[in-house]
Amino acid sequence: MPLSWSVISQKGKRLTVAPDFGYGWSEYDPQRQATRMDTPGNFDFVVEEFLEAKGEIVAVLGRVGQSGHIFDGLELCALPVPYVEIDFEKLLGNYHLLLTPQRAHLTGTQPPPHYESVAGGGYPEFRGYAKSIKAPSK
Repeated sequence: MPLSWSVISQKGKRLTVAPDFGYGWSEYDPQRQATRMDTPGNFDFVVEEFLEAKGEIVAVLGRVGQSGHIFDGLELCALPVPYVEIDFEKLLGNYHLLLTPQRAHLTGTQPPPHYESVAGGGYPEFRGYAKSIKAPSK
């Protein structure tokens, strides 16, 4: 299932990503060579946009803004790998993550949530997994 339409209310807000090992984390260079890396610590980003496909929200986009974090200043694209409809508050889901200097877009080569269904622009490029993305507690 995709992201719930209720996530649109999170636009402009800061959410927290909790990375997890999943299938592992990699950093790619301009020659598309991957280097394995340790799972990064939690980080925050501001929700700026959503990607839609076939009438569903399939990804959330935003910029990481956390001074000192390896991903600070990069564009985040989070593709839910859900078992339930995700809302960032009670149903947190899990995600394939892409972080690049330029905003991600759907490639059309694979359907979401396949990790190759999105591409960003520029390097470094990081790909990994998150066990949750959540809004701050109210």
